Amino acid sequence: MKLSVIMRAMLPDRKIPFFSKIRIAFEMLEGHHSWATAPFILAILGWLPLFLEVPNLTKAFWLINLPYVTRYLMMLAMFGLVSLCF
Repeated sequence: MKLSVIMRAMLPDRKIPFFSKIRIAFEMLEGHHSWATAPFILAILGWLPLFLEVPNLTKAFWLINLPYVTRYLMMLAMFGLVSLCF
């Protein structure tokens, strides 16, 4: 909703350069997209190496620990979201 309101206010204004309008619209779209999809991408890609058949998985220490790292990142992100609500 914010994007549509800002774009409706920005488009008729001739004082704002055209490329600034495009830059602002792209930044807002990218921000909305990343906020909506980042948790899903992080959750899926964190477990992906374990489901793929990676040769020498026992030697790839970071691949084995990637689900644990993503778990802690998600917990940290959730703590940040909860703290912002109060």
